[in-house]
Amino acid sequence: MDREISKIAEQLITKHKLQDETIKTILEVFFDFVRKNNIKMGTKSEDGVGIISNNPEWTMCLDTFIMAITQQIQFALIFLDDVPDDLQAY
Repeated sequence: MDREISKIAEQLITKHKLQDETIKTILEVFFDFVRKNNIKMGTKSEDGVGIISNNPEWTMCLDTFIMAITQQIQFALIFLDDVPDDLQAY
């Protein structure tokens, strides 16, 4: 496949900001993104029964997406003072 994976990673990092989304909604954001970029998880097994998760683009996108979500949560906890007062200190 001929695509600039660095641009895909940049989009994952910069374009997906959390609001009040559930895990299902967050996963739908990821699925919509890989669908739009025609990235599949892997290939069908030889017997056609299962899927072999062997696509490095899928793995890179998933890892990058998880990292971006994690960083947003960490940023909110550290810098945005989103931790409730009763949880900030003993």
